[in-house]
Amino acid sequence: MNNPEETNHKNTPVISAKKTQKISSCAPKSMQDYNATGQTDLPTVAAVSHTGFYRSNNEDCYGYHVSHNNKVRLLAVADGIGGHGNGDRASKLLIQELLNFWRKNEENITPENWQETVKLLELELFAINHKIHTINEVTGIKVPMGATLALLLLFPGKAITIHAGDSRIYRFRNQTLTQLTEDHSYISEFLKNGTLTKEKAAKHPLAHVILRSIGTGMTCDPEIQIHDLEKDDFFLVCSDGLLEDLTDDDILQIVRKNHSISQTANELLQQTFRNGAHDNVTILCTKYV
Repeated sequence: MNNPEETNHKNTPVISAKKTQKISSCAPKSMQDYNATGQTDLPTVAAVSHTGFYRSNNEDCYGYHVSHNNKVRLLAVADGIGGHGNGDRASKLLIQELLNFWRKNEENITPENWQETVKLLELELFAINHKIHTINEVTGIKVPMGATLALLLLFPGKAITIHAGDSRIYRFRNQTLTQLTEDHSYISEFLKNGTLTKEKAAKHPLAHVILRSIGTGMTCDPEIQIHDLEKDDFFLVCSDGLLEDLTDDDILQIVRKNHSISQTANELLQQTFRNGAHDNVTILCTKYV
C-alpha cells in the first residue's frame, strides 16, 4: 500500500506514520517514522494517545490518512462520550467509518476537487451520526453514546477544519499559536458573553458539557471552516484531555522549542504526565512542507 493510514484506540503511546499497510482496526501497532516524500527521516504524521492516570479506559480514538504524494492529508481525533462507558465504541466507529469512506473515495480525492470532498465528508458524518444514533435507540441506552470530532483536511493552499464538541485543532505559524476551532460547549458560550472568567470556567460544574457531538442525537451539526495553508504550517489535533493539564501558552512553548513533530507530540504528552494526566489524551501533529 502506498498511503500511510493509522487508527489507535488503546492505552499505548505511539509515534506513527505508516507506509506498508493500512490499519482498519484500533489495535495498538508498532510504528516507525516515515515521510512520504522520502527526502528526510521525519514523519508526515506523529500521534500519541494515553489513558491518563485517573481513567480506566481510553475513550479517545484517532485516525489519519496521507496521500501517496503527500499533498492531501486527513487527521481526525474523536473523544467518546455518554453511553455508560460505551463512549469508546462510538469514537472507534466514527474513526473507522471515516477511514472507510476515505479509502472508498480515494481515487477521486484530489487537490482540484477539495470542495466536493468536503461536501461528501459532511454527508458521511450525517450517515455515521445516524448509525450511532440507531445503535443507541436499538439498545435502549439511557445516556446516548456519541463522540466529539476534530477533523483536519489539508490540500495545497487549503486547510479545512470540521469539528463538533471540544476536541481542538491548532495551527502554529510565524511563532504564533492559533486555535482554529471553537469549543461547542456551555463554557465556551459563557466565556464569549463574559458570564465567566477563564479562571472560574475550569471549575464550573458544566465545564465538560458539550453542545454538539456525533451520534447522541437524531442529527448532527459539525462546524466547517476553510483556512489558508502556507508552507511550514504546523498543526495540532487533540482531544480535550490535553487542555485539562496544559494551557495554550504551555503548548506554544513546547511547539516552539521542538524541531520535529515526533518530539513535539512526545513532549506534549510528557507534560500532561508531569501535570497529572487527569484525562484521556490524544495528540496528532503534522507539518505541511
